[in-house]
Amino acid sequence: MRSNPAWDRFALANQGESSVFAKVAGSSILDVIPPDLREFYLTAYRNVRTFERDWWHVFECSSPGLRRLFHMRILPGEGGALLTMNTLISETAFEAASVHPIENYAIDGVAVMCSHCRRVQRIGQAATWDWIPELLLKSQILTESRLCPFCQAYHYPQQ
Repeated sequence: MRSNPAWDRFALANQGESSVFAKVAGSSILDVIPPDLREFYLTAYRNVRTFERDWWHVFECSSPGLRRLFHMRILPGEGGALLTMNTLISETAFEAASVHPIENYAIDGVAVMCSHCRRVQRIGQAATWDWIPELLLKSQILTESRLCPFCQAYHYPQQ
């Protein structure tokens, strides 16, 4: 895996010190994709190589204060290489969020967070996923990645 300086700037601005190029150089991109999305991206990578056509996907990568949508484009390169470009589509500030008690979302210190929209599943209410920006901070709580029902149906229906 290789990246450009924008990757490091974004990672450092969003508590992603473990994702800077110096830490991930030589690793597989699949190592940094949440387990529930690996097959989705693996299929995309295979299709780009097999059909030698670009592939795109819109994804959310928000922080506690900013809602961000990105357009990801994967292009075939020489010798089976792949080029991934992430382009910011929109970035808007979130309105002040209401306070959510963490105990409504975590069991034994672990909360279930959607890998796509990053909403958190409410305990005892499997269909309720709330936006809790303070839980995006890694130091707040441990998270288990899954897809919420909406993102599963809308963004990843083939999984």
